[in-house]
Amino acid sequence: MDEVMNGKIDELIQPIITEYQADQLAALSEQN
Repeated sequence: MDEVMNGKIDELIQPIITEYQADQLAALSEQN
């Protein structure tokens, strides 16, 4: 059961992390 929950949570979190990292990269490139 825990493995199923962890997989579901990963599916939810991964796009958020990806978007966050993209925003960070955009902010860095704007500063340079």
